[in-house]
Amino acid sequence: MCIFLIALLRHFLYYQRQKIKNEIQLNYRGCEIMKVLFMLGIIITMFGVILIYDARPITKKMFSFGDQNDATMGLKLVGFLFSVIGMILVYYNI
Repeated sequence: MCIFLIALLRHFLYYQRQKIKNEIQLNYRGCEIMKVLFMLGIIITMFGVILIYDARPITKKMFSFGDQNDATMGLKLVGFLFSVIGMILVYYNI
């Protein structure tokens, strides 16, 4: 009976050790994915801020005078949306 309990205990401890090892590996992979998503969120946010601040010079190069105001408003809106999407990525990865 005692040998059976020792074998059962060894099996239980081995199973627990394997479970902890698998959890550590999953957490490490999740950590790497979170780092990539965090950096992607920062880059998207930076791109959105650049679009907001440089909307007027960009539209001067690409559009005629009559379309500049509408294009500037559109680029600022797109920049704002990029900034919000990037910050959502950053916020939910912390």
